[in-house]
Amino acid sequence: MKRGLRILALACATGMALMAIPASAKAEPAYLALGDSVPFGFNPLALTTPPVFNPTIAANFVGYPEVLSKRLQVDVANASCPGETTMHFVSLTGLDDNCGLYRASLPLHVAYASSQLDYAVGFLLTHPNTGLVTVMVGADDLGAFARACGADEVCIQHDIATMSLPSLITIFGTIRSVYGGELVVVTYYARNNTPQEIGAVQQGDALITGVATQFGAQIADGFAAFQAAEGPSLDPCAANLLIRLPNGTCDSHPSALGQKVLAGAVKAVVRPED
Repeated sequence: MKRGLRILALACATGMALMAIPASAKAEPAYLALGDSVPFGFNPLALTTPPVFNPTIAANFVGYPEVLSKRLQVDVANASCPGETTMHFVSLTGLDDNCGLYRASLPLHVAYASSQLDYAVGFLLTHPNTGLVTVMVGADDLGAFARACGADEVCIQHDIATMSLPSLITIFGTIRSVYGGELVVVTYYARNNTPQEIGAVQQGDALITGVATQFGAQIADGFAAFQAAEGPSLDPCAANLLIRLPNGTCDSHPSALGQKVLAGAVKAVVRPED
């Protein structure tokens, strides 16, 4: 009799536990995407007057994480934020480049009140089956530094050394402290074919990847992937890799085609056999 009661109690407890699990838990994300406006899928046409599409619906913004999740057939939690710097990624009090402003007025793909790094840690601790984390952050640091330093290159380089570099170490070190799976850093592409742009992007990418590889991250070469897709002209605008604006020029953010190119760069690292 006691054995029967124990079995009945166990069955009831199991049933109640199953009832408490939301239906969405059956398809928990296996992929966490982190970063700035590029992985977020930001499109400035959402902020024109009138807007081309509704910016209050986050799903209207499609970045390479959403493209990649379909190709890999895994669910994604995309915590990226437009304007995110490495400093603000670590702490909400860190120097920002409009991520905080965006979060205050428009929704992200996933909702959180903490810093992006704190969200990432919480996510990874509660989703132990996560098999992939991608990170693309750092380019917006220069925008924040430019506002603080103006044209003073010495000031900007000082800020990179004293703020960007330590923040990158904190980001990758903290992620690795709670996650031992596949970690991929996506490098930035050149927005035009001028030597100044190409040199600046390569320098920034080298800084980011130099830190990331120390923590066992793999590199998805977004820079090379864009150049390969551009052809001999090395013009991402002419190759339709950037969002075309109403005046005929291009924005700095990837178009749908550009996002597919970045997704392909990641997939070449995580699923090279496909």
